[in-house]
Amino acid sequence: MAIRFACRNGHLMKTDDGNAGRKARCPRCQVTVRVPEPKLGTSVTDTQAARLVGSYSPGSGMRIIRPAARIDDRRCPKCRHLVAKSYRICPNCHVYIGGFE
Repeated sequence: MAIRFACRNGHLMKTDDGNAGRKARCPRCQVTVRVPEPKLGTSVTDTQAARLVGSYSPGSGMRIIRPAARIDDRRCPKCRHLVAKSYRICPNCHVYIGGFE
């Protein structure tokens, strides 16, 4: 993850988060600045969210709630996911399932 910050003269800089707390020199004005600590809670990627939440195992007592099938739904021939009739590509496995009927 990268840390973005500015020098005293307002020039934007970017470095790896491993350089937090170290001194760096601005490539434009040669001013020495200290690299700030990364801000917590700015954005979370899917991988980071999975680490926070933990893994899911089917026998852990959590129920998976699936939406009820509507009249205009159909099943994907590959993954058997319920897909609205108006979709041409399955949103689950991205397989072409045909046009409008």
